[in-house]
Amino acid sequence: MVFSALQDCVGEEKLNGAIKAFLAKTHYQTRPYPNTAGLMAYLKRATPDSVQYVLLDLFGPITLSFTGASGITPLRSAWFRCRFWW
Repeated sequence: MVFSALQDCVGEEKLNGAIKAFLAKTHYQTRPYPNTAGLMAYLKRATPDSVQYVLLDLFGPITLSFTGASGITPLRSAWFRCRFWW
């Protein structure tokens, strides 16, 4: 799904060319093993400056937040005391 979105922005030929070049260079590579940082370098070179932000949006860091409650104690029949965090 992510590569499909990237293909819409960059173009199928450029994206396939970047992946093909990455695979050609790292096909039989042992140590250091190929990693996503290497692939991202090829993708950045194939992506025009006007849509570089798409790489960060699709492959960049994500922020997760957790919300919840703890220490719930009953005060009366229908009332509770608890501590929330976010």
